[in-house]
Amino acid sequence: MSIVSKLFHLKAKIFLLLLTVFCASCYFKPTPVYLLKPQLQEGYWLWGKYFQVKQTDSLEVALAYDRSYEGYYKFNIIIKNNTRKPVLVDPAKFYYQLVWLTSESPIIDRIYAVDPEKEIIKLAKQESREIAAYRTDSANRALLAFFDLLGDLSDSGKNSANNLQNEVSSLRSNLEHQVQMQSIEKKLKQWQVKALRKTTLPPNFQITGDVFFPVKSEIEKIIIHVVVNGKEFLFPFKQYVEN
Repeated sequence: MSIVSKLFHLKAKIFLLLLTVFCASCYFKPTPVYLLKPQLQEGYWLWGKYFQVKQTDSLEVALAYDRSYEGYYKFNIIIKNNTRKPVLVDPAKFYYQLVWLTSESPIIDRIYAVDPEKEIIKLAKQESREIAAYRTDSANRALLAFFDLLGDLSDSGKNSANNLQNEVSSLRSNLEHQVQMQSIEKKLKQWQVKALRKTTLPPNFQITGDVFFPVKSEIEKIIIHVVVNGKEFLFPFKQYVEN
């Protein structure tokens, strides 16, 4: 068997070993599933989910629990502006409250919805850091390969081994970079396109989107407060946890 053939088979084995290790390192323990059952009877079914509906002063809000998603409660919301004036819709003002009973007095902890604009900025910074780190790593590997080549041009066996090591390192770096970029792009799409974002809603228009709240596993009941145009729309749910 020629040296080229041996190197090819060695590359293939190293690639399969690297891919196996990489895939094994991607395993995560399943997280609990949090289910929220709506407690209001006023509403309707849509997309397989029950939307609770509240109306006040020509504003209508419909809210349905979707699922738990990466440590968040995910809700689908529909807001209709039947007034004669535009209203501001800002999901960062939506919240729910936790009440802790103590010997002295109750402690109220207000949990706000995740602000999509802050998440988009955070992900944009993460994307920029990832691209910079990848380019720096690629440049460093190219520089090391150049010095290896200059080190001993006469020793072909040593150069072949170095080239193989550089190729494996490059392959691993490319794979990790692609995984990171795909994850960032997926999250960006969630916040940029699917999430409810801060919007001035004109008269006789409606808006739909997803709203996210941090999960609190210890609570049994939760009341979502949707604040629109200074009005609060309350939506009660009962929580069930399945492992």
